[in-house]
Amino acid sequence: MRRLALLVIAAVESLDVSQAAAEDHGPNGVIQFTFPKLPPTLYAQAKNEPVPAMLTAQLPDNYSREGRWPLFVFLGGGVGARGDDAGMARRIIGPRGFIAVSLPLFQRVFDPRESLGGVAISVDDFETLRNAYRTMLGRLMEEVPGIVAERSTLGGSSNGAHATALLVAGRDEFTLEHFRQFYFVDGGAQFLAPFGLWAPGLGRCRLLLLRADQGHRVTFGPGLPPWDVRPALDKIFDAVTAMARARGLDWTEVVMRGRPHGFEPEFHVVVGQWARGEEMDEVTARLPGDAPSSGSPDGRSAGSIQ
Repeated sequence: MRRLALLVIAAVESLDVSQAAAEDHGPNGVIQFTFPKLPPTLYAQAKNEPVPAMLTAQLPDNYSREGRWPLFVFLGGGVGARGDDAGMARRIIGPRGFIAVSLPLFQRVFDPRESLGGVAISVDDFETLRNAYRTMLGRLMEEVPGIVAERSTLGGSSNGAHATALLVAGRDEFTLEHFRQFYFVDGGAQFLAPFGLWAPGLGRCRLLLLRADQGHRVTFGPGLPPWDVRPALDKIFDAVTAMARARGLDWTEVVMRGRPHGFEPEFHVVVGQWARGEEMDEVTARLPGDAPSSGSPDGRSAGSIQ
């Protein structure tokens, strides 16, 4: 009973904040919506936190109601995020020209006894994901004038890349209608291969794959030894890239040389440059013994798969 009361209070408080913010669509404004009727997010289930699904958006610093504004959506890895902070999306895309959006991940059924701790997005989650994002993004589009599909960007890291690729491969009409750019950071290839890139409408889109090249050891279940999945991932990424080029898609591949599975800050810059249509930085390969970049709050979260 106490959990239910906390859930109701959190929903009401968040709704009050979102409504107040939504009334004043000023530059840099933050808008937040809660969706207590949606299924529990993956984050809420994995963390055992009774928080409702949230969408948080930050308007650009040059926002006006008369302008045309693409979205930039970031989906985190692991169990994803609460959806209550658009800071990561804003850091990637920058302060101007785009509305930065944070969304949580969803699963049809979360079972921590499953392989990889139960967090990995699978084909069974397609309907849950598509319905949740249609509801959440549809609410944002109703509230904020001037949102356009041109240059609107959807993607994420690892499990967030899986979710993005699943929507693309599943030919979700809402996703393909409202987004023209998709990015996948070291994930999603299993849904894009072998036929996921044949969705109608992808010919008018831009796609970006960032892939690590260092070993990625995961444990698929209790008592099982860790297994380096990088060789298998490399084969799938190679096949997806070959397919994209054979189809003539606007496909860009960036190898994060010397990097393990993850999404480090120098590659946040690269994704932002790509989304804005700028020339991308050449990031120096990391050599053995080099120190890793400082912290990345992207959702290299708990769970065997990130």
